[in-house]
Amino acid sequence: MANDLNMDFFFPELSDDGGNVPLPPEEMRFLELRAEPVQDEGPLRTRVYIEVTPFRKRPHIDVALTGADGTEIA
Repeated sequence: MANDLNMDFFFPELSDDGGNVPLPPEEMRFLELRAEPVQDEGPLRTRVYIEVTPFRKRPHIDVALTGADGTEIA
């Protein structure tokens, strides 16, 4: 992937006044993380929503969903 990606593509809400700027990796934070079952006639699926602060370097995120007893379910 090219290093000169247009960050406006990822963060259209970035402001020119510095109010919302991409952060270095050590300052990036999760704003929301939730999982919901997909309610349709297909196979059992889960939709995962992740919202993070704007970032300079695209993060790599692995997600594992676990049940109440700690066993991995997705």
